[in-house]
Amino acid sequence: MQPKTSPHKRKVYVDSLFGERVQRNKDLRAKNEAKAQAEAEAETNSDGKESDMEKINRGVQVVASGG
Repeated sequence: MQPKTSPHKRKVYVDSLFGERVQRNKDLRAKNEAKAQAEAEAETNSDGKESDMEKINRGVQVVASGG
């Protein structure tokens, strides 16, 4: 037979598991929001502006010309 654990110990264990789950959900939500924001910025930047590769190429040309 297994020894009975006190209700207090069970509650502390369950609360700690729940706290870890809540923290994991918060971290995941923040990560997903940051990813969505980065994608939205990338879409707005690519709509009418030059792409990152164009910026890099332009920067290389400026450096090569000495300016």
